[in-house]
Amino acid sequence: MWQLAMPLALALLPLPLLLSPVLSALQSESGALRVPPTIAAKLKAGQKLPESKLLRSALRWLAWIGIVVAIADPRIALTARALPASGRDIVLVLDFSGSMMDRDLMLGVKPARREDVMKYVAKEFIGRRAGDRVGLVVFSSDAYVAAPLTFDLAAVTHALDNVTVKMMGESKTAIGDGLGLALKRLRHSSAPDRLIVLLSDGGNNAGSAEPIPVARFAKSLGVRIDTIALGANGAEASGSDGGAVDAATLKAVAEISGGKAFSAQSGEELEQVSRSIDRLEGGTSKAPPSIIYQTLWIYPAAIAFLAALALLLLDRRRA
Repeated sequence: MWQLAMPLALALLPLPLLLSPVLSALQSESGALRVPPTIAAKLKAGQKLPESKLLRSALRWLAWIGIVVAIADPRIALTARALPASGRDIVLVLDFSGSMMDRDLMLGVKPARREDVMKYVAKEFIGRRAGDRVGLVVFSSDAYVAAPLTFDLAAVTHALDNVTVKMMGESKTAIGDGLGLALKRLRHSSAPDRLIVLLSDGGNNAGSAEPIPVARFAKSLGVRIDTIALGANGAEASGSDGGAVDAATLKAVAEISGGKAFSAQSGEELEQVSRSIDRLEGGTSKAPPSIIYQTLWIYPAAIAFLAALALLLLDRRRA
């Protein structure tokens, strides 16, 4: 649909007519204009000058109309395709402690570090979150916001690619701090459904917050926490933190907050857990279509420019 962003600008169109008497009165009439005899003779005979006044007047009006229409900002309203929407805000809380460097999982048919498998599965999970706002918190001895809540899933994936175990400093595991930071991001969210997905392969041995009190606070705010214990059932983490995953604490965190607890001992199981969380989160619905505008002001502006250029060329020819 064609429309004007500033339709009131069209009120400027008659401005030259309104100002014409004023400008004429201000023009100096002192002195006489000497007209060469040959031109005077032609005027007396009713012949026109080479540059027609009618043409010059038409070009002036064309330039003025083009300027005013450009200011009015003509545009076409286009309906963008409706995107899926869920009303969910999800924060991934991922463990980047030293034990994530252990090469004891499989990615496809090749042995891989826990970090690489976690990143692969997390990116697949993020890619399936169309319609959700997703954020990313990473932790080892300290917790950091790697990506704020956003619909831009590509930006979250890019942030995840840039996080490594080596850049996270000490190799301890501050699960409570990671959960607390994620909860801080969700606390003021107006989304009807708010979820934290925590993945860790160790026990809470750093930071100032304990996981259980954070889970109780999450419950009071209506935020669920799904936990994934990577290497559960007695599987030892041989990284620098040197401890087995505290599956009992992760399960308690999930149950207290109203979420679900999962465990995975392989990359394949981790992918299955990711898809299980997808099923728990349900489907998406269609959001109202959004309106985008294609601006057209450049076309009347170009017409005004060409008309002004034509006037300039006429003046140079007359000179």
